[in-house]
Amino acid sequence: VVLSSGTAYLDNVSVPCGVRTISWKPDIGFVLNGLPTKILGTANHQDFAAVGVAVPDHLQVHRLRKLKEFGSNGFRTAHNPHNEALLHAADQEGVLVWAENHRNGQDDEMEVMIKRDRNHPSIVIWSICNENLCHSDNIVEDAKRLKALAHRLDPAMGRPVSANYNDFNGNQTPMDVLLVSARGISAGRFLRMCQSTEELEENKSTPCKRMVMCHSHGVR
Repeated sequence: VVLSSGTAYLDNVSVPCGVRTISWKPDIGFVLNGLPTKILGTANHQDFAAVGVAVPDHLQVHRLRKLKEFGSNGFRTAHNPHNEALLHAADQEGVLVWAENHRNGQDDEMEVMIKRDRNHPSIVIWSICNENLCHSDNIVEDAKRLKALAHRLDPAMGRPVSANYNDFNGNQTPMDVLLVSARGISAGRFLRMCQSTEELEENKSTPCKRMVMCHSHGVR
């Protein structure tokens, strides 16, 4: 992409791109290039040992390759947008990214993140917030507005919008996909998060929404 004014050359940027298809289905889960694919990932803050948040670009590649060595294929940017070097590395390494906004209700930050990062094929889901950062003056309405903003800015890539906030779960969720933080919850409560009362009585194995488990320790 070249920026010019009249005959004057001002700047240019090269934007690598990739081709892939994704979809999220309640019955079979996440589908990548036509194949059902389990996302086995980790939530990662932007800092790194000895360098803090000033992470050199080559360490982003190193981090992803180490995660892949123990079977990870997913990377959650906890709990804010990470730098572009991480996303370029994820594109090249075939890692699926859950791209997270910092706080519910921050339209400007969500817009900046999506406009900067929407050309990265590694991103497969947008998240508007995490846990307490989802609190706002009007939680549900703010979440609906950010979801609509994401769909308007990124209409063609098939990416759903969600948030790691258990109060959004259930049939009335404002999100496209349920992100369940299952810390010590019972199987019954977990099931109620994704099913209506009628579905529980009729068929205990039919989910009503697409779901991603974002914290799985302590499920009983």
